Amino acid sequence: MKLRQLSVWSLSGMLVSCTTVYAIVPPPPRQAHAVLPNESELPPPSTLRLDARVGYPRVRVDGERRTHLLVELGAPVTRERSIAPASNTALVLDRSGSMVGQPMQHAREAAAAWIESSADGDTVSVLAFDGSVEWVLPPTVMNAESRARGRAAVTKLGLGGSTCMSCAVEEVMSQFSATDTRVQRVVMLSDGEANKGTLTLEGFSELAARCRQRGVTVTTVGLGTGYNEKILSLLSFESNGRHHFVAESKALPEVFAREAEVLRSTIATAVEAEVALAPGVELLEVADRAHLRRDGKLIVPLGALAAGAQKTVLLEVRVPPELGRRELAKVSVRAHTGQTEREERTLFVDVHPKEQSPLDPLVAMRIERGRTASVLRQASQALDEGRREQALDLLDRHDASLQASARDLAERRDRRSREIQSDLSRQLAATRASREDAEREPRAASKRAIAAADPWSE
Repeated sequence: MKLRQLSVWSLSGMLVSCTTVYAIVPPPPRQAHAVLPNESELPPPSTLRLDARVGYPRVRVDGERRTHLLVELGAPVTRERSIAPASNTALVLDRSGSMVGQPMQHAREAAAAWIESSADGDTVSVLAFDGSVEWVLPPTVMNAESRARGRAAVTKLGLGGSTCMSCAVEEVMSQFSATDTRVQRVVMLSDGEANKGTLTLEGFSELAARCRQRGVTVTTVGLGTGYNEKILSLLSFESNGRHHFVAESKALPEVFAREAEVLRSTIATAVEAEVALAPGVELLEVADRAHLRRDGKLIVPLGALAAGAQKTVLLEVRVPPELGRRELAKVSVRAHTGQTEREERTLFVDVHPKEQSPLDPLVAMRIERGRTASVLRQASQALDEGRREQALDLLDRHDASLQASARDLAERRDRRSREIQSDLSRQLAATRASREDAEREPRAASKRAIAAADPWSE
């Protein structure tokens, strides 16, 4: 089964629909960081859950001998520790002329609320950009005095001229380090097109790779319908972040508050999957993930992991033709949770003279997730190019395909069958919501579809 290959314009995001205004969204209570806990206070080795599956556990020797390898890392819904991890966050705000009026006012309110909700010991900075960049608040360790100073600084944020997004990313990266075990996050807001500095998707892909290599996750927030969703979602996707579409600026404080809550619920940082394929096993494809080679092993950086979240790595491989049960791969996941945790599994495959097993249900679900993300992105591009009927057709055909998959997988037994069916139902709901948007408001629908693709790439 052919999986979609990762391309330079791979996009992701998360659908945000919110009309709550700042006045009724009080910042959550601050939570102070303690000194590094002793060994008895650290989370147990079972903090993270690793599930590793083989797509076709048995393959026919006279067939293509293709199978899949799925690595899934999950975190519990609630944190084991009551102390939130320290963080280093940069808020990067567009102050170009198009942000005049309420957009700038709501951006100020969102930034001020973030600063107010930050815990003692967190580092927060605010960088404004137009054709150049300005540190509104340099990297500052939060306490009562510095929070007040930070709030006062953002209220004075003014307007500028053109838009140089790459200038902002280049500048903000100076405050991050690959050896920092804190949660490192950039939250970038823009309402327009880049017209200075780097302008190509290839250039922004390189910037995202540099962020990822330093362990920095970039969350992007696109405001209105005039921004470039390909650039913003590319930055977030390739740095293991999230992309939000915000139709009206009054929702900005709520979106920032939600993202701050995700930051506070982080359980693990520096999450990394490692796959060592057995001799003779050929790697055909890595789905939806940037990756690298190190000492003959496949390394996939996964960023940070929040409570209740999961990260997956999906590979397609070809096994050698020798009959019998054989090792397919050794997989491991490493993460920092106050201590370094590591979980390992060894996976096997059976090369059979006549039989091939059905596709593992969890792997089948993850393949459908990749297809859902791909269809939403294709629909977004079609809407951008004025091909509305083609977008509707794509979504309708995927709707039917998801229903067929749900019926098929419902007949198979798996210890996670309920979760699999629930996930397919959410994919179906996202597909139908995108179709409704495309019929009502095609211009905004293209951006919502890109944002809605995000969860299905994880």
